Formats: sequence, structure tokens, C-alpha cells
Amino acid sequence: MKTTHKIVITLTLLLIIGFCFASYIGPRMIIEVNNLVYKSRNSNKGVIQQATDYQVKAESIYFHSSDGLKLKALLIRPDSLKTKGTIIMVHGIRAYKERFIPISKQINDSGYNVVMPDLRAHGESEGQYCTFGNKEKFDISALIDTLNTMPNINQNYIIWGHSLGAAVSLQAMAIDKRIKLGIIESTFSDYRQIVHDYSRHTLGFEAGALIDYFIWLSENIGDFKADETIPANAAKQINQPVLMVHGTKDKRIKIEYGQQNFKNLASQQKRFIMLDGANHLNVWQVGGDHYFNTVFKFIEENLDNF
Repeated sequence: MKTTHKIVITLTLLLIIGFCFASYIGPRMIIEVNNLVYKSRNSNKGVIQQATDYQVKAESIYFHSSDGLKLKALLIRPDSLKTKGTIIMVHGIRAYKERFIPISKQINDSGYNVVMPDLRAHGESEGQYCTFGNKEKFDISALIDTLNTMPNINQNYIIWGHSLGAAVSLQAMAIDKRIKLGIIESTFSDYRQIVHDYSRHTLGFEAGALIDYFIWLSENIGDFKADETIPANAAKQINQPVLMVHGTKDKRIKIEYGQQNFKNLASQQKRFIMLDGANHLNVWQVGGDHYFNTVFKFIEENLDNF
């Protein structure tokens, strides 16, 4: 009996320890971003793209979030001071601003400034937790505030986001009408749903109640509300022109989520592109020059609405 009692106690302690460990690790796997990854890549030449590698000159911009974080962006201007607008490029989760440097010259040559922020907790921006657009949307507004104080910045602001960056972009467009147009690629429609989807993909099975618990913990740790982090709801407040894009073979974020966002848009000028054969990460590669021409044509056609 004593042996059985010891086994029960041991198993109980192991379960408690395991549950506590999971409660700490689980929610942080969702919202915590490790800037050490960026710093490690940045220390290895050639891993992080540099402006000089692409014959463009980048200016550093520093701005502050409403909760006191120091955030960083890069600004790349065309040679001509006469521009049509300023395009804000917003990266996905655990990515960074420099991923847009290779395309910056093409955007400049089309007549636009390019601004590439590191989202909070990413790259060279401060912060520890990603809130999936809940706080980041206000960071975009803070960036625009800073840009408006700078010389030779065309204030026709266009936002172009991918994945998490597109979710941030939708939520930013809903609250800040200084953003005149959006290019929205491969994004989700609801924070809770995408956490469940990613967890199922990672674990290989549905862990509904446990994931709901992790989501609740992530809200408390990150100081945000899941029910206020729903791009599909933000879309209902967007009347600016929007071009929405989703790959037909995207297994990370279902194309149905993009379609729901698109359906909810209040915009009169909106277009949805189902990019045949594209997955979550290769929209630009699959679309090629035709895709970029389509994007800039959409922007040009709607410039008169600014």
C-alpha cells in the first residue's frame, strides 16, 4: 500500500508540474517573440538583407508606442522628391522589416516612398509579446504621426501587409482613415480560430479546452483581448479601397478566412485575388511580375479617391 501511495503522489506531482510548465510555455509559444533570433541572423553577414546590397539608401525612423515601447522602421525614398504616396510594408510573425528591402527599389521606381516597420517584439523594436494586431494597430498610427512630422513625405498612405502583417493592416485601416488603401495578403479572420488552427497543425490533433486555456492566459500575459482581435470585424469598419490576395494552396491560413474578411469589407472599391498554386509564403514568387503589376494598377486606379 505504501508503494502504491508513493506512486500516486509521484504521478500527482508530475501532473501538477507538467500542467504548470505547460501553462507557462503554452501561451508564450503563441505570443512571445524571441528577438535573439533576429540578432543572431543579423550578426551573420548575408542572412539579413541590407539596403546597400540592393543599391538603395535607408533612413532609420524611431517612434514610440502608446505604452512606451521604442519601435524602429526603415524609410527608403525614390530618387525623385515627387512621389505618389507612401507605402507601409508590414511583415508577418517572427519576421522583420528587412525582408522588404529587395522589393523597395521596384516600389520606389513606381513612384512611392517605402516604410518598413519592425512590429513590436520583432527585429529592432522593443517589446516581448505579439498581440496579433490588438496593440499593433495603434503602433501603425504612431508611425504615421511620426512620418507626418518629416519633410518630403507624401501623406497618401498605403498599407501592404502579409499574414500577421495583413491582420495588423486591416485593424489599422479600421481605426485610422489616414491610411487610404490596403493590400492584404494571406491573413486570418479571428485570433481564437487561428490559434486553434496552428495548434492543431503543430500537435496533430484537436486540444480544444487546453488551447482555450492557453488563449486566456495569452490575453492576460500580453494584456489584450482576443474578442477585440478579429480582423473580420475590423473589415466592417473599412471603407477604403482594398486589394485582398490569398493563395489557393495556403495550408497555414485557410483561404476561407480571407474570403470572410473580404465579404465583411465596407469598401466600395475592393477586389479579391485567388492566386492559383500559391501557398502561404510564396505569393510574390508565384504571382511574379504580373502580380506586382496588378497591385500597382489597383493603387493607381484608386489614387483619385485619395
